[in-house]
Amino acid sequence: MTSFRRLSVVIPVYNEMRTLPELLTRVKQAPTCGLALEIIAINDSSTDNSREYLQGKTAELGLTLILKERNQDK
Repeated sequence: MTSFRRLSVVIPVYNEMRTLPELLTRVKQAPTCGLALEIIAINDSSTDNSREYLQGKTAELGLTLILKERNQDK
């Protein structure tokens, strides 16, 4: 039987600066049933301040950030 140890939350981001602060707060506060929380944000070449905001939060939240240099509509 497989034993799960981590809950991974993947957040696609494209021009989400208006909602990012509350979204990240809610994800951090959500119950994880004892699992370690891993947050992965994928920025799809945002043109607002989303990229810079996420870069500033990586250390504070233990956030893994993947940056796409061109929008791939995914």
